[in-house]
Amino acid sequence: MAISPALRNFTLQRGMDWSEQYIFKSTQADGSEVAMDLTGFTVASEAWDKDRDCKYATFGVVYDDKQNGKITLVLTDSQTENFPDELYYDVLLTNSNGLKEHYIEGRITVSQGYTR
Repeated sequence: MAISPALRNFTLQRGMDWSEQYIFKSTQADGSEVAMDLTGFTVASEAWDKDRDCKYATFGVVYDDKQNGKITLVLTDSQTENFPDELYYDVLLTNSNGLKEHYIEGRITVSQGYTR
């Protein structure tokens, strides 16, 4: 089943650590949403320039609670140190049968902090 990825743009500061928790949900036949069981799934995410010429980072993935669809994406200060002002990313879920689907995509705006 193909899905349309959710759009999630965010801003982070160059040279700083960044993390954000995500909760994946699936829609039931009655329209209600329930936490998606990620048991057997792997999650991958990368940050690229707009033209997809240069990969700037592979996000770390922490599986906080697979049964309740909770993961945290992580970037370290050394990863974000050389980020340009704008990047693009997506989040790819692969199930145990090898089916791959993008669930989230968006733009990363990078700002420059002043205090080091």
